Amino acid sequence: MRHAVRPLFAVALFLFAVGCDKAAPVAPEGATLTISASPSEITSVNGTSTITAVARRADGRPVLPGTEVRFDTTLGTIDSVVATDESGVARATLRGDGRLGTARVTASTGSVRTEPLEIAVGAAARTIVLQPTPTTIPANGGNVTLLAIVR
Repeated sequence: MRHAVRPLFAVALFLFAVGCDKAAPVAPEGATLTISASPSEITSVNGTSTITAVARRADGRPVLPGTEVRFDTTLGTIDSVVATDESGVARATLRGDGRLGTARVTASTGSVRTEPLEIAVGAAARTIVLQPTPTTIPANGGNVTLLAIVR
């Protein structure tokens, strides 16, 4: 019985060690992370914006390719984990979910976290024009239909 336990222990230890080698890298201590949005305002409540995160080591060089950058938003949805390319850049897509408001997007890798980037989602109406039909009402009263044109 004792001999059967050792091979299982060795297999479990091997699998644990192999699994540890597969972990994605994160930015090292002292790294910087900046984010930007294009466009910086989503005019449609179902529109999109590309969020770009740039990760640099303390000496200014890009982080290793494949470094995981995690994205989070308070409104809409966003790709939650994106790997950096050879330039230290990770791009995620922020998608409107039908709600109007301000999305506050953050990115993080390792112990580095950005301040929230605010992106307006959906545009409020700027003008409302009313068209009555008919344009006049007789002295004894009547009905008027109003057409609202919202821009």
